[in-house]
Amino acid sequence: LRADLRVGAKLTLGGSASGAVLVAFGSEEMRESLRQQGVALPPEAELQAVRERGYAIFAPTDPHFVAAVAAPVFDAARQCVAVLAISGPIFRFDYDRCGPIVIAGARRLSAQFGHS
Repeated sequence: LRADLRVGAKLTLGGSASGAVLVAFGSEEMRESLRQQGVALPPEAELQAVRERGYAIFAPTDPHFVAAVAAPVFDAARQCVAVLAISGPIFRFDYDRCGPIVIAGARRLSAQFGHS
C-alpha cells in the first residue's frame, strides 16, 4: 500500500483532509475569492464541523485510496499557514485515535510559529 500523488496532481479542496482544513480555517475573504473564481468548496456545514472538531477527516469508500486526518498549523497572527496530516490504509485507519494525535502535533508546530 502506498499513497501515490504525483507532482501536479489536482484534488478538489473538499477531496482531501488537508484541503478541507485549508478552506475551513482560511479567511472568509479567501473563501469568497475562491468562490468568485468558480472553485467548488465544501458546504459551510462541513467546514463548520471541521472547525468544531479541530481537524478534518477523509474517509473514502474506494479501497485504492488512503484515509486521512489533518489539522491546521497557525502562526503568531492566528492564520492557518500549514496543515499536518496522517494517512493510512482505509481498512485499518482509526480516525478517533489519529485525530487527537494530529491535533497535538499541529499545536506543537503552531507554537514554533509563535501561536499561543
